[in-house]
Amino acid sequence: MRILAAVALLLLAVRGEAATGHKLPSYFGKACSHSLPEEELSACAQRAANMGIRVITNGDKKLRIANMNPLVVPRVALSQGGSSQVNLNLTWEPLEIHGLPKAKMTNMKISWKRKDAEFDLTFPVFTMSGNYVAAGRILLLPITGSGPSNFTFEQLRVHYAFDWPLHKAADGKEYATVENSKIRIIDATGLKCQLKGLFNGDKLLGAQMNAFLNENWRDVLRELGPKPDRCSQGGGGDRRQDPHRERARGGPVGAVPAVRLICSHRLRSQRD
Repeated sequence: MRILAAVALLLLAVRGEAATGHKLPSYFGKACSHSLPEEELSACAQRAANMGIRVITNGDKKLRIANMNPLVVPRVALSQGGSSQVNLNLTWEPLEIHGLPKAKMTNMKISWKRKDAEFDLTFPVFTMSGNYVAAGRILLLPITGSGPSNFTFEQLRVHYAFDWPLHKAADGKEYATVENSKIRIIDATGLKCQLKGLFNGDKLLGAQMNAFLNENWRDVLRELGPKPDRCSQGGGGDRRQDPHRERARGGPVGAVPAVRLICSHRLRSQRD
């Protein structure tokens, strides 16, 4: 996805210049020096991220970054199986994600030597909405339907880790590419689900299923949330096949993985 590649350029530019040739925007503050000890470098990256998230998620025309408030993904398909409780095919087309500008980064750890990074993101309110098609089983119950949907998380916390090895491009310069992305949900304080059009529009069965999902939201979150595994290529995982789209010249680049919350085990999203 273009959005992932663009946002990944900006949260930490060690030498202050991204692959496009643009300098690090002023709303991120001063660029971090890779000569800093790892603990100080990590703290610097975290400060820069938290300064810039609210601004960058509203878009930056100079860097060709679209508005992500909300983020609109044309199509997201989730195929979840292999569990006694879940065997579900779920597709959104399109999917809107709200809540990215208020994300806060914590626990950043970045290593210039190992070329890797990890951090946590907290979203006070994180909403996924869009038209869905679902068929399968969740928490042992059959589920089928299509129509509008809304999933609203409260105080959602996720952990994100990735490698950023340097690769020499055709211009002879080294660029950092985001690879081996891994994401997992740490916790949330609430999840409210609303699926309309369940069971061919049967209002009674639909209301019962929504009530069941909301009563058992922790189990839903555990079963359908991102697993501690590599994200699929379509959902923003390993970018090595297209490195110029997610890189920064001369240094590592942090990523805003909020978008990648939709990247779960066996989840594939279509490029925009």
